[in-house]
Amino acid sequence: MRELAGRYRVGEVLGEGGSSVVRYGFDTTLKRPVAIKIFDAAATEVLREARTAAGLSHPNIAQVYDYGEAGDGPYLVMEFVGGETLADRLAREGALRWRRAAEFAAETAGALAAAHAQCLVHRDINPRNIMLTADGVKVLDFGIAVKAGLGGDELWGSPSYLAPEQLRGEPTVPAADVYALGLVLFECLTGSRAWPGESIGDVLATRHGRPAPRLPRIAGLPREISRLYQACTADDPDERPSAAEVAEALRRVGAAPTVLPVRPRVQTTPASATPRRRSRRRTALAATGALVAVVLSVVGVQLANGTVTPGGREAEAAVEAPHQTTTITPTATSPSPSPSKTKPAAKKTRVRVPAHTEKPARTTPPSSAPATPSATPSTRPTTSPTTAPTTTPPIPDDDPEPTTEPTREPTTPAPTTPPAPTPPATTTAPIV
Repeated sequence: MRELAGRYRVGEVLGEGGSSVVRYGFDTTLKRPVAIKIFDAAATEVLREARTAAGLSHPNIAQVYDYGEAGDGPYLVMEFVGGETLADRLAREGALRWRRAAEFAAETAGALAAAHAQCLVHRDINPRNIMLTADGVKVLDFGIAVKAGLGGDELWGSPSYLAPEQLRGEPTVPAADVYALGLVLFECLTGSRAWPGESIGDVLATRHGRPAPRLPRIAGLPREISRLYQACTADDPDERPSAAEVAEALRRVGAAPTVLPVRPRVQTTPASATPRRRSRRRTALAATGALVAVVLSVVGVQLANGTVTPGGREAEAAVEAPHQTTTITPTATSPSPSPSKTKPAAKKTRVRVPAHTEKPARTTPPSSAPATPSATPSTRPTTSPTTAPTTTPPIPDDDPEPTTEPTREPTTPAPTTPPAPTPPATTTAPIV
């Protein structure tokens, strides 16, 4: 097994970068596992950058333990972090839930804020340099970190995550790490890279003259995260927020409880059941009322007419008094044999009331025909009542003089005042 500096045993490959390879190692002196990052022989500023990174102390930054040089190039001995990289997690699970993505991005932003506070720019933030451990996120590979305002002569880092000013060859500023962090957040939320490509030429051809893609619609994603992503990936470095502001915003959004939209409670029973039942009851009551009204109207008409019963038989009404005008069939009676003054007893006569005979009997004026000879002329003409009869039964005339002509006794005669003596006249029965 290969050893470096007589104390670090070099093991299997843990990961590979653009200009370096990370291998598992073991410190035989301190008896602890380490991670050894071996650079190409062309790297010339690893020592200076290693000294800068060694001064960082943050729970989300992997510590740098040692620096050395071997025949194949310089190397860094760093803290070994168990777990898996964010790239491996995305390859296995795809897009993450927005809360988990915000948590990873917030811890990464906290580590970058600590580096930026010492004017140190990481220059290569990507999912392979973010380790997921049981204690949280660990940002790796500060070995190529550079002081802010330097390093504009060469391209360092992964082309898919470089800021526009880095591609233009401008000096590196902390805003470049914020731009890369925004692209990492995009990949966590969507499961794919914002700038896909297999080679540097493909990536540069895709990105030429184009802004960063917008986030697609994601269910439940707060608008604050979408706006934060747009701010982090702005083309102008001065318009991007600082790493500390990104960390604070993501922690605030991630800690806020999810407020679900209040929806109206849907009734388990159909809402239209009660109105239908009520409408049916109202319809039944209305039909019953209409039927009762029809029956009452029929019965009322029959009672008013007094002729036909529901069974089809003629109705008979008892008439006790002359309160109802009736038509009497004329009946010839013999002259009274004796002029007795006895009052005929009022008796109930059963008569048949023809249909629709509600008009009062007409009074026939005295005829001018010659009178029938009689033994004693009648001094009392008989006339029909012109007014509605009263309920008081009529009193028969007490005139003792009999008439020789047969008289027809009306049912409801009314007493009249005898006029002056006139020639004998013949009385006729009322004609309806």
